[in-house]
Amino acid sequence: MSEVGEYLWANYYTKYRVPGIKAPTKDLIEQALTNLKDSLVVIRNNGKIKGVAIYFTLSDESFDLLESFDLTTEAVVRSLAREHGENVHFILVAGGGFATIRMGLKEVKRRTKAKTISWWNPSMTKLHRYKVKE
Repeated sequence: MSEVGEYLWANYYTKYRVPGIKAPTKDLIEQALTNLKDSLVVIRNNGKIKGVAIYFTLSDESFDLLESFDLTTEAVVRSLAREHGENVHFILVAGGGFATIRMGLKEVKRRTKAKTISWWNPSMTKLHRYKVKE
């Protein structure tokens, strides 16, 4: 398994299990990392991974309907991953603290020029949505 895959397994999938949702296999994690490499942010400090994030860039329509999508369904995730809009939605964030997450957020804003950013809390009960200041 790759270094990023190992980091995610140890720092995300073993910590943030949503009740009723089965964690992906290590092979599936590697496949996702390959398929989503353009939507992957890895923050390092002295060569060590400090945080990883995966995001989608969604259309306005999908962003507006985000709360109605079942992001635990593979077909929904695949469909959203193919979009290219101005709205960033993080589907995974694993970081070693606020400073690391902030560095990742800055990198995503630089790459995408997003107008909005969103993410679900780990239990998938609250959707956080924010407009990006220019």
